[in-house]
Amino acid sequence: MRKGKVEIDNLQIFELRKKNLVKTSDQKLCGNIIAEYNDNIFVIRGEIVKSCGYMIPKTKIDHYDGTEIFLDVPYDKLTDFYY
Repeated sequence: MRKGKVEIDNLQIFELRKKNLVKTSDQKLCGNIIAEYNDNIFVIRGEIVKSCGYMIPKTKIDHYDGTEIFLDVPYDKLTDFYY
């Protein structure tokens, strides 16, 4: 069930980076938040070897369920944000 768009401020991003789990709208794990830059979050896939990174606008965050961050972007569209 979608909870709607959320407003994310800098303090929340700092807290969300501790959680580190970002999933796409089709429930696939896409990586961990490691930083924010302007109105974007920087997500890296891979824990030991960083395989790729995404610069995703905060406006693409759909909701946060207390454990994971869900985007309103399907997995096959992540390449639009490849960094």
